Amino acid sequence: MAYYSMAAFGYIREFLLINNNIIMSDDNARELAFIISPFVIAPILVFLAYKLVFNYPKSKITLLIVLFSILLLVLQSCYFFFIAKPIDDANLFLNLYTIWQVIMALALQLIFKSNKS
Repeated sequence: MAYYSMAAFGYIREFLLINNNIIMSDDNARELAFIISPFVIAPILVFLAYKLVFNYPKSKITLLIVLFSILLLVLQSCYFFFIAKPIDDANLFLNLYTIWQVIMALALQLIFKSNKS
């Protein structure tokens, strides 16, 4: 799903550069678009796809789990892009996409278990 959401990467970057009142550099717009594509759009697409496949009911707790997991993904990506800036990616044990898969798996597990009880 992250690869499909990356198709919107160029459009989001151009939208951020053209349609803002504050001055944003090309690098910041690129990083912000890279955060939006795989860490906001892709989880929404995954949750929609699983809703179609497994047909779990829409409830308040489901919406909270989805919003919290997207918020957690955005926070960890902001940490990696703007604060941590790892020096050597080869020695990095947990990269962004490994953590993405773990957060999404735990969120989906919480949704399935909360709707069974």
